[in-house]
Amino acid sequence: MPECQFNEREFEAALNHELIGRWQPYLLGALPRLPSQFAEKALGYDAAYEFKSGKRIFLQYKVAFAAIARTPTNRDLFDAWEGPYLRAALLLEKKTRMPHQHNLLVRLAASGEEVYYCAPLFHKLPALARHSQSKTLWANSLRAPLRGAPQLGRGRHSFSYISSGSRWRLHSEIGEERDAINGEADVPLPASRPFNRETFAGLLAQLRGLLEAPPSVETPKFIEELGPLAELDWLLCRHLGTVLMLLPDREKQ
Repeated sequence: MPECQFNEREFEAALNHELIGRWQPYLLGALPRLPSQFAEKALGYDAAYEFKSGKRIFLQYKVAFAAIARTPTNRDLFDAWEGPYLRAALLLEKKTRMPHQHNLLVRLAASGEEVYYCAPLFHKLPALARHSQSKTLWANSLRAPLRGAPQLGRGRHSFSYISSGSRWRLHSEIGEERDAINGEADVPLPASRPFNRETFAGLLAQLRGLLEAPPSVETPKFIEELGPLAELDWLLCRHLGTVLMLLPDREKQ
């Protein structure tokens, strides 16, 4: 996939400049809080905008690779998006292989704050210059809300999105998954895992635990009657803004 032609700091500086110009009259102290790189490790975010009204917005900036054509290595995700998409890696702590930054942001969002991954809907430098000059970076950036998103365990993780910014998905490295019961341990997946009604019922129970919701919360009766797979898909879409995607095992085809 083509690399982004600008780095995260360049995108961050340009967007902060635009947002300060737009929001400065309404901000406490007239400026956002911009943690140092050391402080960011403990806080998780790149910028915090605090408004006189009491509202706060926390942003973690990312830049993404662009998948502009279908290839043997991206065909599943390309097909799932039904076309080109962008994909950004989550920060991974090298020693522990844990996405501490993501989990900090998820916990902050769970406390009631507005927390977003913010990434450009483009990957070329001329587009960054054009949107920066016209003050349209904010309008042309993904703002992926982290309220309701799951904490993640060890291994590589990323998120992908389409150029409209209307949809996004979290991804985890195959072979590792988070234990939804204790929130810490990782459960290795077996080489072959059957997908039947019991499997989806277990996944549904784990998702309800993540959402801290009783089994029948807001779930339409006709969805429940369709079975655990339909309810799992509905909950993912309703609460996390994500889409359930089942991919064939190409090694067995």
